[in-house]
Amino acid sequence: MSSKGVGYIREVEIKFKRKRIEGGEKLSSISNAVTSEDQIKVGDYFEDCAYHPCVVVSIEMGCVNGISLVDGSYPRNCGILQCDLRILTLEEVVQWKFHGPPDVPPEIEIEEKRKWWIQAQEQLKKDHVPIP
Repeated sequence: MSSKGVGYIREVEIKFKRKRIEGGEKLSSISNAVTSEDQIKVGDYFEDCAYHPCVVVSIEMGCVNGISLVDGSYPRNCGILQCDLRILTLEEVVQWKFHGPPDVPPEIEIEEKRKWWIQAQEQLKKDHVPIP
């Protein structure tokens, strides 16, 4: 983790995402930025603030509550406007789960112990299962 702290890193991350959205750039080739409650519904997949792919279980007062599809942690609570959420497809969820998020800005450092996809790959190799 950067010596500047989590708050600073989150601020850089949000500015990076907003700059890309305002510039008309899609966050990834098949992802959609969420800017209102009308754009997301229960059952949709989304990326939370920690880059976990999650499934939406409720939406209330501008916040999306979900369950992580990485480790089952709950609640994964993100403000629609505060967290710059994006909807994921099932294909992206699989990508995030087994290969990590593909477009984390270089300013964001993810600690090795937080790289869940490395652990998932190691477990699949151990079980002699091909990595999707």
